[in-house]
Amino acid sequence: MKRCTGLVIALLLFAITELSSSEIRSLWVLPWSLNTPAKIDQVIQDALRNGQNELLVEVRYRSDALYTQNRLSRKYPNPEYRSYILADPYFDPLAYALSEGHRFGLSVQAWVVVFNATPTAQQYLEQNYIYRNRRAWLSRESGNGRSRAIDNYGYFIDPGVPEAQEHIKNVICDIASGYPGLDGIHLDYIRYPNASFGHHPVTLGRYYEYKRDHPETTWNDWRIKQVTSFVEALHAELDSIDPEILLTAAVFADYNEAVVQYAQEWRDWLDRGIVDKIYPMHYHKNDTAFLRILDDIDSFGHTDKIVMGIRAWDAGGGSLVPSENPSVLDYDIVNVLDRINWIRDRAFSGIALFSYDGLIKGSGLDYLGQRAYQPMTTQDLPPEILALFEDAATHHQAADIAPDLFLTKRNGEYLLNMSLPWEGLWTIEILDSREHLLWQSSSSFMAGTNVVTINLPDSLGATDVLFFHLYRDVDKYKYIIPVSLENQ
Repeated sequence: MKRCTGLVIALLLFAITELSSSEIRSLWVLPWSLNTPAKIDQVIQDALRNGQNELLVEVRYRSDALYTQNRLSRKYPNPEYRSYILADPYFDPLAYALSEGHRFGLSVQAWVVVFNATPTAQQYLEQNYIYRNRRAWLSRESGNGRSRAIDNYGYFIDPGVPEAQEHIKNVICDIASGYPGLDGIHLDYIRYPNASFGHHPVTLGRYYEYKRDHPETTWNDWRIKQVTSFVEALHAELDSIDPEILLTAAVFADYNEAVVQYAQEWRDWLDRGIVDKIYPMHYHKNDTAFLRILDDIDSFGHTDKIVMGIRAWDAGGGSLVPSENPSVLDYDIVNVLDRINWIRDRAFSGIALFSYDGLIKGSGLDYLGQRAYQPMTTQDLPPEILALFEDAATHHQAADIAPDLFLTKRNGEYLLNMSLPWEGLWTIEILDSREHLLWQSSSSFMAGTNVVTINLPDSLGATDVLFFHLYRDVDKYKYIIPVSLENQ
């Protein structure tokens, strides 16, 4: 098998993508990927390698803190507890992600869950600030009942309780004021649990009093007013802290569902300018439904303020790449790629992938990085990005340090002759043109010439093109080299 010459750079030798594009390329990053410096370093490396330019880092998961409360000031009281998710209670994930992300040119928003106040597991409920101290703020269903925490991914604070709104506003403004240079506050669960919630005694009393002077106000109008008034007040307060900080929100993509079920009137937020951008959570697996809702949102206008969020996880917890998942997938990485292309056919501001954690199960993120983003070579990289590479890679052209491959078939066996630039533990993957993994191995090799016997299907023909992926764990990049068969 012969290496195709002259194609190393063009075929993503380092798989680094253009970072200066105006398109927002965002990753939602769950807190379990942020609880140590090493994990954040990996997030940043993965984002850069695959052309992402924005991180939405979840630092308030359920009324908890993956940041330092009242870090610079006590102007906005914040009594919430440090998160149980932290591996080290003294580590500040937001400070580290912000510093390191900015160093490598990434935008960083603090992703905060708003009205969903608690986890679902009983042992964590007892450690939760709201559940232990402010349980009276929790929302209730019609009939004055309260569902189980697990029914709605946690207990919700009622948006119609003014003291609850003030508490959350203080927490978010504490984050904004405590981290100068933060690019944005990203709101999630900025809604009711569903249409049956909101029947808190305080909320009901306020509604009936308001309705005396505004008899045309329906119950859902009132619920919408509670959520929208919170967004409006928060936007004004954030503007007083830092006029440059963005206020963005993850919202239900189906607009009618968002309004009727969850009192989330996000079109009004855009019309009034009380959010800077919205990130519709457009997670439909059905292509027809996806395109219908995509066209609906496109017709609303404000496309320059809409970053479309798409489903990027396997419900079974495995890889989205079919060759890496033993299950039969009804939604895989090719569906994600289709959605990226459909979104780009419109004029939206960008694309957000939910989630980083789902995509790194297998090679899903690398798959998208290699196919969905414009490649660039090392000479185009800014100095901050070049610092990711080994010294050798920062001082030589990519082709000068690329492995050289030669694969022959003799007596029914395949012999791989490799000339490697460095010694170390190398992983070798061989994929066919349809991205099916044919062979994989990890072994220690010396710099220079190495010969390996590999097993490949006998059906391979002289015109078949395979893709060799070579990388070391200590490196921040992967070699991707196309080869064609040469029988001897």
